[in-house]
Amino acid sequence: MTDAPPKRIPANENPWYRLATVHGEQPVDGVFNNKLAAKNRLVWNRWMAQSLSESSRFYLLQKGSLSSDEVGPLTDSDREAISTRLMELKAPDPNTEINWSETEFPNNSLFNGYLFCQSVHAKNALFNGYTSFSLAIFRDAAVFSESLFMGNTSFYAAIFFGYSTFHSASFRKPTSFNEAYFQGLSVFREAAFLDTSGFNQALFFEDVDFRETSFHSYTDFRMTKCLGDEAIFYRSVFKGYTIFRDATFGGYADCYADFREAAFLRDANFEGVAFNGKAIFCGAPKAVSETDNMSGSTITGSRAQFSDPFEARFEERVSSSAGISTSARRECAGETSFVDVHFRSVADFTNRVFLAKTAFDGCKFETLVPVFAGADLHQRTTWRGVSWPRTPNSPKAAGEMADAYAHLRLRMNAIQNHEKELEFFARELRAKQVELGFWQSIPIRIYAVLSDYGQGLRRPALWLVALWYLCAVIYRGGSGDAVGPLQALGFSAASLGGLFGMRREFFGTFLTDFPVPWFGLMSGIQSVLGAVFVFLIGLALRNRFRIR
Repeated sequence: MTDAPPKRIPANENPWYRLATVHGEQPVDGVFNNKLAAKNRLVWNRWMAQSLSESSRFYLLQKGSLSSDEVGPLTDSDREAISTRLMELKAPDPNTEINWSETEFPNNSLFNGYLFCQSVHAKNALFNGYTSFSLAIFRDAAVFSESLFMGNTSFYAAIFFGYSTFHSASFRKPTSFNEAYFQGLSVFREAAFLDTSGFNQALFFEDVDFRETSFHSYTDFRMTKCLGDEAIFYRSVFKGYTIFRDATFGGYADCYADFREAAFLRDANFEGVAFNGKAIFCGAPKAVSETDNMSGSTITGSRAQFSDPFEARFEERVSSSAGISTSARRECAGETSFVDVHFRSVADFTNRVFLAKTAFDGCKFETLVPVFAGADLHQRTTWRGVSWPRTPNSPKAAGEMADAYAHLRLRMNAIQNHEKELEFFARELRAKQVELGFWQSIPIRIYAVLSDYGQGLRRPALWLVALWYLCAVIYRGGSGDAVGPLQALGFSAASLGGLFGMRREFFGTFLTDFPVPWFGLMSGIQSVLGAVFVFLIGLALRNRFRIR
């Protein structure tokens, strides 16, 4: 048995709506009458301005938000128009909240540039046509929870000075919050954007909550600024191409960008994003099952993933008023770009799974190594030009850094990116040196000096050549020049392979021909060191050309 649809009152039975449309409603044919909208706005703003203090009026004029005419006193013709439009309804008090809750707005609603001095309550409202609050000013709370917007919707450059909520609201057609200004807490939790949505250059000064929000088409957060303590996208679903290019999260290091278990069902672009605090992209640690309270359906999920194609293993929460119940697997899909992203604090990708090309090229991890514990990366994951943090002086912090590099090393091993696996192993060992302290890390330090942690041929080869030449000089000088230069070089070269029988094979009588007492000891030591360097060269070759 389903719940009955909510009963809403017609807008023309609401005195606030009549006051907002004093000179008449917009035509039903979809052709906007901008002159009519301007006349309505002028009367509305004058009515609202009655509740403004002189300082507030001066502030709005200084900011250029409103003209002096719009915040001026009502004229006689204005009062006559209001009286005619309201008819039997009592004129609302400009000092009380604006109540549009459970109201059905017919056709098109144009409230561009309207001034709302008191809180607006439009909970569970139905906007049937094109709806625009572009350039509107909300000086107090703006409540649009559970409202349904059937047509194109615009809050372009709207200003929200107080708390604003669109909790469980549904937007059926393209929706724009581009360049909107949110000074208070903003809530879009469990909202559903069923067409394109834009928050391009929107500015959130306080916390913003998009948890479990579903974006069904192209989503634009380019150059958005989230400057509060938290920007929450926990378990949100992005079904279309999603772009966060050049966005900013947090104005300081304690802020928190939460993308845990978010599902990206197409390409996701985070190029040039600045995470000034923690950035959490964790996936779910294990399969979960829960009940969707709205539909009674079961939500089953594994770890949130970036995949190709993206899929999501969980039911999307969509407002019941939207009349839509869709199911998608809880996986993510499409190419993902973190090119030139700046992470100033924690970057946590625990249990995240990327199944399509993923780029971290040009990323800057300023203070901490990203955490990929339990994560799966795609074979086309790239790390070109990444800037890694310096190894800390604290043993505890260095140990945590070593663990993070170990996780990355394991991820690179899994996708057979051996070059990056070796690089992360080297970085892990550098951090281990600090964690273990000087004496315990001596073997690691020796390994670093002799072979640069096995990363290349150059260092062990140079050591081998230096040992060969130095010992040749010692052999010649120690014999009182009895040993010729070529003889010394040859014996030194043979001694490098002494453990392999080279000295016995080519210079079997050298030690008897030139009976210097310590030549034998010197040659033995050289043989051991030569074997070590040959081993390190072989290890470097294996690392360089390893194929599994």
